[in-house]
Amino acid sequence: MRYCRVVAQRGGDAGASFVAIDHVQAGVGDRVVVLTEGNGVRQILKIGDIVPIRSIIVGIVDHVEPA
Repeated sequence: MRYCRVVAQRGGDAGASFVAIDHVQAGVGDRVVVLTEGNGVRQILKIGDIVPIRSIIVGIVDHVEPA
């Protein structure tokens, strides 16, 4: 599990923090892609409705190119 902080494109805070299951072994401080839709999370974990998990880290961001 990881404590996640939502950041804006330029790096500032952009929303409330939350806890997510770490499915990709992200490191502390990594920028990650998080799926925050419970049904999709349960499909990825293949656990059905056994546990109420809402957020899961599904990818690590290597590079962000500003628009």
